[in-house]
Amino acid sequence: MDNLRDWIDTVDPKDLKVLSIGGSDPGGGAGVQQDVRTFCVLGAYGTFIPTALTAQNSLGIHDIEPLSPSFLEKEINLLLEDIPIRAVKIGMLHNQAIVDAVARALSAYSSKIPVVLDPVLASKDKRDLLDKEAMEPLLNKLFPISSVITPNIPEAQAILGMEINDRDDLITASRRLFELASQKASSVFKAVIIKGGHSKKEIVTDLLFTGMEFYEFSGERIHSPHTHGTGCAYSAAIATFIGSGLKIERATALAREFMDLSIRGGFSLGSGIGPVNTQALQKDLYESPMILDRLDAACSLLEESPKAHNLCPEIQINLGYATPNAVKRSEVAAFPGRIVRVGKRLKRVKDPRFGASWHISSIILSAMKFDRNIRSAMNIRIDDAFLERAKALGLRVGFFSRGEEPLDIKEIEGSSLSWGVKTAIKASGGIVPDLIYDDGDTGKEPVIRVLGTNPIEVVNKALSLIT
Repeated sequence: MDNLRDWIDTVDPKDLKVLSIGGSDPGGGAGVQQDVRTFCVLGAYGTFIPTALTAQNSLGIHDIEPLSPSFLEKEINLLLEDIPIRAVKIGMLHNQAIVDAVARALSAYSSKIPVVLDPVLASKDKRDLLDKEAMEPLLNKLFPISSVITPNIPEAQAILGMEINDRDDLITASRRLFELASQKASSVFKAVIIKGGHSKKEIVTDLLFTGMEFYEFSGERIHSPHTHGTGCAYSAAIATFIGSGLKIERATALAREFMDLSIRGGFSLGSGIGPVNTQALQKDLYESPMILDRLDAACSLLEESPKAHNLCPEIQINLGYATPNAVKRSEVAAFPGRIVRVGKRLKRVKDPRFGASWHISSIILSAMKFDRNIRSAMNIRIDDAFLERAKALGLRVGFFSRGEEPLDIKEIEGSSLSWGVKTAIKASGGIVPDLIYDDGDTGKEPVIRVLGTNPIEVVNKALSLIT
């Protein structure tokens, strides 16, 4: 499977039951509440056992009330004896007695059920979430029965007593954590993932070490203040994916894709740091059929217009529409084979589908980095009369010159349009224009791109240019 959209089509909650063991967040942004939400959004059946209750809001944690270790152990044993859990995710444990209880309860199952351990040490407001005396049993009792361990950089530094400043440090830390986890190991398999979100770099890299191979998962930093529950959701997603039988490297790639989407969708919950929005995927999947329907309706407007053929450039037309939180080509729908001129009419070659156009998706995704509401675009032929008409109608017009395109951009396949759109938007003060045109280049026809919030709006803008 290539992406989350494909994954959702294959999973059934009757066959994929996942357990979260961790702290309770009454605001729901982190802890077992966020874990269960993640399980369910990804198509699994979520179960949970809280280790501690917290008195907290979006401004921070005020108090923690741990649960009875003996009762917690009884809960785990009864649940696992009866329900065929496919994976377990462990989050906040708080004290040594709880660490011991969880380790005892899971030790009989760790050779059969993968366990993902997120070693939660502190909250975002710097409150300790694991007592210092609990660190040794965490390393000696839970690490050996865990299949995957997912510390962030500060957690890895605290566990190992070392600084992590660069890639070499990450590799060293991964090896040392793997060695710790492999002592007296009794788990299904072993892997360490050090999450790179706490680095200061603009490219965020998570490093996966399987004991044999290193895998890097990198992406542009998403600048959002609303990141509460990121680590919880990430490890819960990994548990869901490996519980279904996916290899750890594929599970990590899908979890990164899921978290990018969730962080982009993060929102304010109260007066402090808001949660990542793990339901962003659900919203995108819900809207997908409507996106295709709107593209179909917009194309019909073009096909039924007696003058729309005047818009058609030599390279023909395409029209695209992205999901609300799109970041990838597979999340932008367009027309395979484009919309072509047949005599004095326009006609689609095929009905719209997701991932159909590299060019139109590059335009839309580039514009969405400036304004998430601009989710649609189409290309039309260049004509001075169109540009004059647009200005007369009060439409914003942007421009970029292909002659100014840097050589290193030209050498990267598919980068030219992204560079051009970003250049035009920056020249417009960061506001996405209604139209962006260029002056062409050798082998590249100059065209106008019409942008808007949806394809009906975009087509109507384009048709308004014809006198």
